[in-house]
Amino acid sequence: MKPLLVILVVIWNVEYIRSEQMMLDARLEHCLWNTSKANGPYEAYFRNQIKDEYARLQIVTGLTRYHLSVFGNYHITPTNNPSYNAFLICSWHTYGYLHGTEIIYDSIEMALKEALIRAVGASGPGTQLSKLQARNIVRQCRDVSQQYIATRIIHVQNCIHRNIGYLKSL
Repeated sequence: MKPLLVILVVIWNVEYIRSEQMMLDARLEHCLWNTSKANGPYEAYFRNQIKDEYARLQIVTGLTRYHLSVFGNYHITPTNNPSYNAFLICSWHTYGYLHGTEIIYDSIEMALKEALIRAVGASGPGTQLSKLQARNIVRQCRDVSQQYIATRIIHVQNCIHRNIGYLKSL
């Protein structure tokens, strides 16, 4: 009976690690295919490669989908990639974090609060601390004075990413 238990634990751990990698949200695929190199003679080859590349940009939109520890596996988003910029504008619109050129910080704060609660537990103190931490992070990241909306989005996302990076150890 003991060898069977060990095998089940090993299989469970492998599955858990695989689920800790972000995958492109199907609701965001439309944000890619109109502007990317996937629309061409090598479409089938590029689709999977591009999905993996753009999945890592889902830091803020991924708050509702992933445990916060997964974000520590990804790098800060560069500001000088027009394709990334277009994807992030589209994905933030899709998630309701952007209306026109206005970033909806309350929605981001709510998603971050829920992600923090999932990370620390839904106890009374955990919920209150998560609420305060989310408010503090969003307040700090809100002070971005970039002229272009894409650059503002990336700076806000990178700020949030830096602030939650320590949670990889949770």
